[in-house]
Amino acid sequence: LRAGKKRGFSYFAHQPGREYCDQARQHSFLVAASENDPLSDTHWMRSDVDHWFARHAQAAGAQLWEKVEGLRVEPDHSANQLPWRITFNVTGQFVTQHGTTVIDASGAGAVMGRQLGLNRLGNRMRVNTAALFGHFSGVKPWAEVLQLRDYDARLDPFNVDDAAQHHLLDGAWMWMLRFAGPETSVGIVGPARLFPDLQNHSDSAIRSRVWQAWLERYPDLRLLLEEATLIDPAVNGRAQLGWHARISRLWERGSGNGWLMLPGTVGVVDPLHSTGIAHALSGVGRCARLLLAKDDRHRQTAWDAYGQEVVDEVLWIDRIVACCYLAARDSFELFVAVCSIYFVAAIECERLLAASATQDHGFLLVHDPAYVGVVTWLESALEQLARSNDRPAARRKLVADLRNKLQPWNDVGLLDPECQNRLARTSAPK
Repeated sequence: LRAGKKRGFSYFAHQPGREYCDQARQHSFLVAASENDPLSDTHWMRSDVDHWFARHAQAAGAQLWEKVEGLRVEPDHSANQLPWRITFNVTGQFVTQHGTTVIDASGAGAVMGRQLGLNRLGNRMRVNTAALFGHFSGVKPWAEVLQLRDYDARLDPFNVDDAAQHHLLDGAWMWMLRFAGPETSVGIVGPARLFPDLQNHSDSAIRSRVWQAWLERYPDLRLLLEEATLIDPAVNGRAQLGWHARISRLWERGSGNGWLMLPGTVGVVDPLHSTGIAHALSGVGRCARLLLAKDDRHRQTAWDAYGQEVVDEVLWIDRIVACCYLAARDSFELFVAVCSIYFVAAIECERLLAASATQDHGFLLVHDPAYVGVVTWLESALEQLARSNDRPAARRKLVADLRNKLQPWNDVGLLDPECQNRLARTSAPK
């Protein structure tokens, strides 16, 4: 399986038209997610992983159909006692299947949401970002460019490239996920208004022109990609940049009588904090428990609860990410501080899982009233900061207050000035 080392998260703030400069570690932030390379987390190449899962599912007895067209999932009122009928065409053959349960893992395809006519809740989401992206070969290591800029890496807990790498730009950011082979996943994320030329166009030449315009504004990003070659996604054998006009989406519920959606099908927010895989796995575990439960008396209540929980979790992630975007508009200093609300919640959830294999407080502490109260306070504080006549003083107070409010959960040094934006040990035992 093609994969890359993900020792943690790294963030670097760039200024338009200027080379990167960070002599005092005020424009970078590194948070470890594992203690060493052998225990490192991983970037997975989705196409490889999906193929791996498909082969193992087949080996366990599952049937696999690919290149399906005309898929329909509908209640079956015939006499066979199986409540669902699924019909589709595959390589010209009409196929009908019957079953007791449908699990929708179709992501943005949203099979059940469309077939059942569910309502969309995208208008309730605060984050509305777009993404221009691709896989490239020949991307230079960021560590090499940092050497040219007299960057001191001695306090870094890991190599800056062995991470989910974030380059903070003016109103947007660029991700870089490096795999062990030649590929690097690169994408620019920001509000859709920052990409006006792409809103009504799908022409690959326009996408390339917009991409180059972003690189021209940031000399070191241009240097990173000056020898890179776009290799994926490919359309008719030709590589071209991908484009999502809106990433965030949400359905009104994620379950019903005899059907379940995995979290990534119910809704998605944004790639800023890499919540997708963790949220998906939490959903897989919960769906498995629902399917294996023996108590039929409370079955539907439990299924309905799951569907509402996932909707609440997507909206919770949306609140956390929205706070970070608001902070980034103010300063990198405030962005780093506000990112702590995600890291503290993630660390606490990992600890609970490692200790008892449960998440009593919900995904990212969504059911912890005290923690939800901190985020509610932060949302209000960020709004007040935007109206302040003395932003530096108000910002310092906000950061100090946030540090105090997170103290019951934060024992890893987040928001501690002595750590110099370097967190070496934040992960639960593995």
